[in-house]
Amino acid sequence: MDTTNSVNDLEPWGITSFDDNYTGLPRRTFNLLRTCNVEVSTSAIGHFLETGIELGQRVALVSFEHPDYLMARFEEYGFDFENELLSEQLIYLYYKPFFSQSINFSTNHRQMFDEIKGLSKGGVNRIVFLNTEVLFNLETHLLAKASAEKIMASFCDDQCVILGCYQATDNPAHQNLDEISKMFLSSYLEIKSPIQGDDLEFELILHKSPLLFAQNSLDLYLTPGFGFNTQELDMISHG
Repeated sequence: MDTTNSVNDLEPWGITSFDDNYTGLPRRTFNLLRTCNVEVSTSAIGHFLETGIELGQRVALVSFEHPDYLMARFEEYGFDFENELLSEQLIYLYYKPFFSQSINFSTNHRQMFDEIKGLSKGGVNRIVFLNTEVLFNLETHLLAKASAEKIMASFCDDQCVILGCYQATDNPAHQNLDEISKMFLSSYLEIKSPIQGDDLEFELILHKSPLLFAQNSLDLYLTPGFGFNTQELDMISHG
């Protein structure tokens, strides 16, 4: 495990309970987030982008979804980035869906990363990847392991923090990715619903981190339209 990271290498996520407990997400690694549904994915990413914007950073969002559709979904879940898109503080990099079919074991991830930074006109502080599973070759365990190693070697810039997110489904490929991530990535997180309980209560599991040597978990509470940070306000408004 890489122990060179320190608190100074962390950037706040924007999910208050996570930042209070872990300070933030590390640079110099690829942070992979597995989520359980679209609202959780959008909210988790929304906090990350919004926090960077509030800190005056330039942020990039890499997606295979058309910006009109995805921006409307962000707004539905409480995150409005229209002004930041216009000012280019938020750079939206839209790769058309057919491009995802060409990403495979031979992909030069470092070249892709440099291209993203170039298209962002340099100086980008945060990068989000949606549909991150396409960066991995999941045909076999060995290919998935090799993909994880290539990604870790490519996305290790100390100038920006990278968050890759994918919405997991119950299929063998995603189960394989989960196993590989727990074994070989240095930063792997998961937000999942508890087996029983409130539909708006979730569990954030920190499977791996450069700064921690054991798995940790937190309870998260989602307020529809406002993300993960408004439980107390929501309780008061309904009290």
